[in-house]
Amino acid sequence: MVIAKSTRIRTAKLISYMPVFGVLAGFRMSSPNEVEPYILRYIEKNNKVLDVGVGFGKNGYMIRVFNNPCYFVGSDIFRPYLKIVKYHRVYDDVVLHDAAVLPFKSDAFDACLASEVIEHLDKKAGVNFLNEIERVARKRVIIITPNKAEIREGALTPVGFNPWEAHKSSWAVCDFTRRGYKVYGIGFRFHHRFGKLGFFLNRLFTIFTSRLIPSMANELIAIKDLTK
Repeated sequence: MVIAKSTRIRTAKLISYMPVFGVLAGFRMSSPNEVEPYILRYIEKNNKVLDVGVGFGKNGYMIRVFNNPCYFVGSDIFRPYLKIVKYHRVYDDVVLHDAAVLPFKSDAFDACLASEVIEHLDKKAGVNFLNEIERVARKRVIIITPNKAEIREGALTPVGFNPWEAHKSSWAVCDFTRRGYKVYGIGFRFHHRFGKLGFFLNRLFTIFTSRLIPSMANELIAIKDLTK
């Protein structure tokens, strides 16, 4: 169900909202900033793009400004998040739905992004989600998730308690490679054990975990090019 449709706005106006997205995104367990070059690199300009699990619109804002999709849809199951991105007109349309079933036609989008989404589903629903997102994408799917995320409950956000922030499943490199994804890594999975030094180790290990040993990474970026 489409709950809002927004008109295009000038890039200059959207840029003025940057501080808002920066502050709000910090409250949500969003992906680290190091994943942004991958998102911009693998989502081509002037494409039809679906962003599943928009949160406060951090990724949507970035994609809108730098890649300028010809049609851009954002979706989430938490209505307060959609109200925020609707207000700032980040997306052409916003859709309220459960990620386990995507209410879109097959091959409806050139590229589909799901950042910090799949770990919020149980394993069975997560596998079905991968089937669904690969169905609605025509060219490429980009999945971003913590490497073997810890199970947790829902979380309090600036716009209310969100039960869907709970982590219900854990995903590893092999879960994606067996489906034909190329997996990159960001950061160092055990950085929290090293106190303040962990901050520097997290950045240093990105150099090595990105391509060589993503299994040691803190964050996984799984990319699949589709042949249809």
